[in-house]
Amino acid sequence: RYERHNDVSAPTYLPYNPPRVNFGGALWKPFSDPSIGRIRSTEQASIMHWNGGRHDNAGYAVCFYCGRAEMQLNEDLPAAFKVPHKRLRGGKESDGEMHCPGSDAEWAIKQNLWLIDESVTSAIELQLRDPETGAALQSDKVAWSVAYAIRHGLVRALGITESEVSVRVQKFVDSELGQVQSIFLYDSAVSGAGYVTQFTDYLNSILSAALELFDCPDQCDSACNACLVSWDSQHQRDFLDRHQGR
Repeated sequence: RYERHNDVSAPTYLPYNPPRVNFGGALWKPFSDPSIGRIRSTEQASIMHWNGGRHDNAGYAVCFYCGRAEMQLNEDLPAAFKVPHKRLRGGKESDGEMHCPGSDAEWAIKQNLWLIDESVTSAIELQLRDPETGAALQSDKVAWSVAYAIRHGLVRALGITESEVSVRVQKFVDSELGQVQSIFLYDSAVSGAGYVTQFTDYLNSILSAALELFDCPDQCDSACNACLVSWDSQHQRDFLDRHQGR
Protein backbone atom coordinates (compact mmCIF):
# COMPACT_ATOMS: atom_id res chain seq x y z
CA ARG A 1 0.00 0.00 0.00
CA TYR A 2 1.12 3.55 -0.57
CA GLU A 3 2.41 5.33 2.51
CA ARG A 4 0.71 8.52 3.70
CA HIS A 5 2.70 11.69 3.18
CA ASN A 6 2.37 15.47 3.18
CA ASP A 7 4.59 16.14 0.16
CA VAL A 8 2.48 18.61 -1.86
CA SER A 9 4.81 18.20 -4.85
CA ALA A 10 3.95 14.52 -5.20
CA PRO A 11 0.32 14.59 -6.51
CA THR A 12 -0.12 14.53 -10.27
CA TYR A 13 -3.04 16.13 -12.07
CA LEU A 14 -4.88 14.65 -15.00
CA PRO A 15 -6.01 16.62 -18.06
CA TYR A 16 -9.61 17.80 -18.14
CA ASN A 17 -11.86 15.61 -20.27
CA PRO A 18 -15.23 17.15 -21.15
CA PRO A 19 -18.16 14.80 -20.50
CA ARG A 20 -20.26 13.28 -23.26
CA VAL A 21 -24.00 13.95 -23.34
CA ASN A 22 -26.50 11.49 -24.82
CA PHE A 23 -30.13 12.46 -25.37
CA GLY A 24 -31.57 9.20 -26.61
CA GLY A 25 -34.76 9.63 -28.63
CA ALA A 26 -36.07 13.00 -27.38
CA LEU A 27 -38.07 14.81 -30.06
CA TRP A 28 -37.03 18.10 -31.66
CA LYS A 29 -39.19 21.23 -31.64
CA PRO A 30 -38.52 24.27 -33.85
CA PHE A 31 -38.15 27.71 -32.28
CA SER A 32 -41.01 30.14 -32.91
CA ASP A 33 -38.86 31.24 -35.85
CA PRO A 34 -37.75 27.93 -37.41
CA SER A 35 -35.01 29.68 -39.40
CA ILE A 36 -32.86 30.05 -36.26
CA GLY A 37 -32.87 26.38 -35.32
CA ARG A 38 -34.49 23.84 -33.06
CA ILE A 39 -34.50 22.64 -29.44
CA ARG A 40 -35.33 19.52 -27.49
CA SER A 41 -35.37 18.61 -23.81
CA THR A 42 -35.36 15.52 -21.64
CA GLU A 43 -35.25 14.55 -17.99
CA GLN A 44 -33.25 11.42 -18.85
CA ALA A 45 -30.07 12.78 -20.41
CA SER A 46 -27.03 10.57 -19.86
CA ILE A 47 -23.87 12.42 -18.77
CA MET A 48 -20.71 10.35 -19.11
CA HIS A 49 -17.55 11.52 -17.34
CA TRP A 50 -14.40 9.63 -18.29
CA ASN A 51 -10.75 9.38 -17.33
CA GLY A 52 -8.32 7.84 -19.79
CA GLY A 53 -5.22 8.47 -17.73
CA ARG A 54 -2.43 10.96 -18.21
CA HIS A 55 -0.59 9.40 -21.17
CA ASP A 56 -2.51 9.67 -24.48
CA ASN A 57 -5.56 7.98 -22.99
CA ALA A 58 -3.61 4.73 -22.51
CA GLY A 59 -5.90 4.10 -19.54
CA TYR A 60 -5.28 1.98 -16.47
CA ALA A 61 -4.39 -1.58 -15.61
CA VAL A 62 -6.82 -2.85 -12.98
CA CYS A 63 -6.62 -5.95 -10.82
CA PHE A 64 -10.12 -7.42 -10.76
CA TYR A 65 -9.26 -9.46 -7.68
CA CYS A 66 -8.35 -6.65 -5.26
CA GLY A 67 -9.29 -3.50 -7.19
CA ARG A 68 -5.84 -1.95 -7.39
CA ALA A 69 -5.37 0.31 -10.43
CA GLU A 70 -2.15 1.61 -11.98
CA MET A 71 -1.92 4.26 -14.70
CA GLN A 72 -0.45 2.98 -17.95
CA LEU A 73 2.26 4.83 -19.86
CA ASN A 74 1.68 2.80 -23.03
CA GLU A 75 0.55 -0.70 -23.99
CA ASP A 76 3.00 -2.32 -21.55
CA LEU A 77 1.90 -3.63 -18.16
CA PRO A 78 2.76 -1.12 -15.40
CA ALA A 79 5.83 -1.99 -13.36
CA ALA A 80 3.75 -2.48 -10.18
CA PHE A 81 1.96 -5.42 -11.83
CA LYS A 82 5.06 -7.06 -13.29
CA VAL A 83 5.85 -8.39 -9.83
CA PRO A 84 3.47 -9.82 -7.20
CA HIS A 85 1.54 -6.84 -5.84
CA LYS A 86 0.02 -6.27 -2.44
CA ARG A 87 -3.76 -6.17 -2.13
CA LEU A 88 -5.33 -2.73 -2.37
CA ARG A 89 -6.66 -2.84 1.20
CA GLY A 90 -3.66 -4.63 2.65
CA GLY A 91 -4.06 -7.54 5.02
CA LYS A 92 -3.12 -11.13 4.31
CA GLU A 93 -4.61 -14.45 3.30
CA SER A 94 -5.40 -17.20 5.83
CA ASP A 95 -2.05 -18.79 5.04
CA GLY A 96 -0.25 -15.54 5.87
CA GLU A 97 0.37 -14.55 2.23
CA MET A 98 0.33 -10.75 1.82
CA HIS A 99 0.44 -10.59 -1.97
CA CYS A 100 -2.81 -10.40 -3.94
CA PRO A 101 -3.82 -13.76 -5.50
CA GLY A 102 -4.60 -11.79 -8.65
CA SER A 103 -0.85 -11.53 -9.24
CA ASP A 104 -0.85 -15.16 -10.39
CA ALA A 105 -4.25 -15.27 -12.14
CA GLU A 106 -4.24 -14.63 -15.90
CA TRP A 107 -7.81 -13.33 -15.81
CA ALA A 108 -7.31 -10.85 -12.97
CA ILE A 109 -5.35 -7.93 -14.44
CA LYS A 110 -7.01 -6.09 -17.33
CA GLN A 111 -5.19 -3.40 -19.28
CA ASN A 112 -6.03 -0.14 -21.08
CA LEU A 113 -9.26 0.47 -19.18
CA TRP A 114 -10.87 3.90 -18.88
CA LEU A 115 -12.58 4.94 -15.66
CA ILE A 116 -16.15 6.05 -16.41
CA ASP A 117 -18.99 7.48 -14.35
CA GLU A 118 -22.46 7.93 -15.82
CA SER A 119 -25.34 9.92 -14.33
CA VAL A 120 -28.81 10.96 -15.45
CA THR A 121 -30.18 14.50 -15.28
CA SER A 122 -32.38 17.07 -17.04
CA ALA A 123 -30.96 18.72 -20.16
CA ILE A 124 -31.75 20.75 -23.24
CA GLU A 125 -30.06 20.59 -26.63
CA LEU A 126 -30.00 23.42 -29.16
CA GLN A 127 -28.97 23.24 -32.81
CA LEU A 128 -28.77 26.72 -34.30
CA ARG A 129 -28.84 28.07 -37.86
CA ASP A 130 -27.80 31.29 -39.52
CA PRO A 131 -31.24 32.89 -40.17
CA GLU A 132 -29.94 34.59 -43.33
CA THR A 133 -28.29 31.61 -45.02
CA GLY A 134 -29.94 28.68 -43.24
CA ALA A 135 -26.50 27.16 -42.62
CA ALA A 136 -26.11 25.09 -39.45
CA LEU A 137 -23.79 26.36 -36.73
CA GLN A 138 -20.35 24.78 -37.16
CA SER A 139 -17.90 27.20 -35.53
CA ASP A 140 -16.38 26.03 -32.23
CA LYS A 141 -15.88 29.62 -31.06
CA VAL A 142 -19.43 30.70 -31.82
CA ALA A 143 -20.92 27.57 -30.25
CA TRP A 144 -18.98 27.76 -26.97
CA SER A 145 -19.42 31.53 -26.67
CA VAL A 146 -23.18 31.32 -27.23
CA ALA A 147 -23.43 28.34 -24.86
CA TYR A 148 -21.88 30.17 -21.91
CA ALA A 149 -23.76 33.38 -22.69
CA ILE A 150 -27.18 31.70 -22.64
CA ARG A 151 -26.19 29.78 -19.50
CA HIS A 152 -25.49 33.18 -17.93
CA GLY A 153 -28.91 34.40 -19.04
CA LEU A 154 -30.69 31.32 -17.68
CA VAL A 155 -29.10 31.36 -14.23
CA ARG A 156 -29.71 35.10 -13.92
CA ALA A 157 -33.37 34.66 -14.84
CA LEU A 158 -33.78 31.87 -12.28
CA GLY A 159 -31.71 33.53 -9.56
CA ILE A 160 -29.30 30.60 -9.17
CA THR A 161 -25.52 30.24 -9.41
CA GLU A 162 -23.65 29.21 -12.55
CA SER A 163 -22.48 26.00 -10.88
CA GLU A 164 -26.10 24.76 -10.91
CA VAL A 165 -26.10 24.49 -14.73
CA SER A 166 -23.37 22.82 -16.79
CA VAL A 167 -22.44 23.48 -20.42
CA ARG A 168 -21.27 21.20 -23.22
CA VAL A 169 -20.78 21.52 -26.97
CA GLN A 170 -20.56 18.46 -29.24
CA LYS A 171 -20.24 18.14 -33.00
CA PHE A 172 -22.62 15.84 -34.88
CA VAL A 173 -23.48 14.92 -38.44
CA ASP A 174 -27.25 15.23 -38.79
CA SER A 175 -29.33 13.86 -41.69
CA GLU A 176 -31.18 17.18 -41.98
CA LEU A 177 -28.59 19.80 -41.04
CA GLY A 178 -25.37 18.07 -42.02
CA GLN A 179 -22.42 18.86 -39.75
CA VAL A 180 -23.68 20.88 -36.79
CA GLN A 181 -22.61 21.92 -33.30
CA SER A 182 -25.06 20.95 -30.57
CA ILE A 183 -25.20 23.17 -27.47
CA PHE A 184 -26.19 21.39 -24.26
CA LEU A 185 -27.25 22.90 -20.96
CA TYR A 186 -27.89 20.40 -18.18
CA ASP A 187 -28.63 20.47 -14.48
CA SER A 188 -25.47 19.76 -12.50
CA ALA A 189 -27.50 17.92 -9.87
CA VAL A 190 -27.91 14.20 -10.49
CA SER A 191 -31.53 13.38 -11.46
CA GLY A 192 -32.07 17.07 -12.30
CA ALA A 193 -33.26 20.10 -10.40
CA GLY A 194 -35.80 21.48 -12.89
CA TYR A 195 -33.68 24.45 -14.01
CA VAL A 196 -32.81 23.92 -17.68
CA THR A 197 -36.29 22.67 -18.58
CA GLN A 198 -37.53 26.23 -17.90
CA PHE A 199 -35.34 27.59 -20.70
CA THR A 200 -38.11 28.40 -23.18
CA ASP A 201 -40.21 30.08 -20.45
CA TYR A 202 -37.50 32.72 -20.03
CA LEU A 203 -36.17 32.80 -23.60
CA ASN A 204 -36.51 36.56 -24.16
CA SER A 205 -34.81 37.52 -20.90
CA ILE A 206 -32.11 34.89 -21.50
CA LEU A 207 -31.26 36.31 -24.92
CA SER A 208 -31.24 39.88 -23.58
CA ALA A 209 -28.84 38.91 -20.80
CA ALA A 210 -26.62 37.04 -23.27
CA LEU A 211 -26.34 40.07 -25.55
CA GLU A 212 -25.57 42.24 -22.54
CA LEU A 213 -22.78 39.83 -21.56
CA PHE A 214 -21.29 40.04 -25.05
CA ASP A 215 -20.96 43.82 -24.59
CA CYS A 216 -18.42 43.18 -21.76
CA PRO A 217 -18.04 46.02 -19.25
CA ASP A 218 -14.24 45.80 -19.63
CA GLN A 219 -14.42 45.84 -23.44
CA CYS A 220 -11.94 42.97 -23.73
CA ASP A 221 -10.52 41.73 -27.04
CA SER A 222 -12.22 38.31 -26.93
CA ALA A 223 -13.12 36.99 -23.45
CA CYS A 224 -12.28 37.82 -19.85
CA ASN A 225 -13.51 37.37 -16.29
CA ALA A 226 -15.96 40.22 -16.78
CA CYS A 227 -17.83 38.36 -19.52
CA LEU A 228 -17.34 34.77 -20.73
CA VAL A 229 -14.51 33.40 -18.58
CA SER A 230 -15.75 31.71 -15.40
CA TRP A 231 -14.89 28.82 -13.09
CA ASP A 232 -15.74 26.17 -15.70
CA SER A 233 -15.41 27.98 -19.05
CA GLN A 234 -11.66 28.34 -18.44
CA HIS A 235 -11.27 24.86 -19.93
CA GLN A 236 -12.56 26.22 -23.27
CA ARG A 237 -10.72 29.55 -23.07
CA ASP A 238 -9.34 29.16 -26.61
CA PHE A 239 -12.89 28.82 -27.96
CA LEU A 240 -14.40 31.91 -26.33
CA ASP A 241 -14.90 35.11 -28.31
CA ARG A 242 -17.66 37.53 -27.41
CA HIS A 243 -17.47 39.23 -30.79
CA GLN A 244 -18.06 36.03 -32.74
CA GLY A 245 -20.73 34.89 -30.29
CA ARG A 246 -22.71 38.05 -30.79
